[in-house]
Amino acid sequence: LQQVFDGVARGGDYDLAVVLTHMPPLEALELARSFPEVELFVAGDNPMEHVLGGNMHIIELASGARVVSTPERGAFVGRVELSLGRDAQGGLQILSIDTGLVPVDESIDADPETAMRIALLEEAYARDRQALVATIDGSIRDGPQFVCDLMRQAGRTEVAVINLGALRPVVLTGAIRKAQVDSLVRFDDALVQFHVTGGQLQRMVASAKTRTRAGQQLLFSGFDPTTGTVNGIPVEATETYRATTTAFLAGGGDDYLPPATIEQAAVDSLRLSSLVTGFLQRHNDPAGA
Repeated sequence: LQQVFDGVARGGDYDLAVVLTHMPPLEALELARSFPEVELFVAGDNPMEHVLGGNMHIIELASGARVVSTPERGAFVGRVELSLGRDAQGGLQILSIDTGLVPVDESIDADPETAMRIALLEEAYARDRQALVATIDGSIRDGPQFVCDLMRQAGRTEVAVINLGALRPVVLTGAIRKAQVDSLVRFDDALVQFHVTGGQLQRMVASAKTRTRAGQQLLFSGFDPTTGTVNGIPVEATETYRATTTAFLAGGGDDYLPPATIEQAAVDSLRLSSLVTGFLQRHNDPAGA
């Protein structure tokens, strides 16, 4: 975000700054405190009310910036109305802001054309999910570990790491359909190869132990955080290892790696779902592959 504002000036390059974020509102609030030049933050990914900050709808900072969000994950559509005017220098400013929550329930009349489009898309989606990907002998009991191992194999690296939020614990057995691959791969991200030191691996493990959200836990292949070894050899803090991860983590997601990691990495055109599908189609006996 800092790169967006570097070298631009309000009034010359833009009139008002509005930032759309996909993060919990409390994180968006911290971001707003760091960017007083932004008048409005619209935050997605608002959790349920029992999560700290989950019932947040709007908050105004001393700088005048506002953070708005819609609580309860889709139970409401948020409405924001801005009244704009000119300041003494002729620049555009927000005079007032009015917000509201519109409940998404049966009281809202369905639009016939939209309903028809949704029905057609649902039919096409259902057909696509039933497409046969492959038929395998035996079962893959630990789907997430299977994916992480494939990442290391595809990247030809010593280590692979992925956040558990990108995957689901799905068992693959017999006839595998696209629906099962879609369920396993929650976020179809790109693969990234980069270099990581043993010290970084150890710090990632230590950081993971402080996380309370299950999706922020890490899964490794090639690196055993319990024994502190890479492929059976004790990790050296200054040793550099080749690793495969996702663009999300390499871009600084969940704050495990510096955001600039992805700028110095090799971003693969291969994505997680294609990785899984391709392997299953080539190997009907994954255990023996």
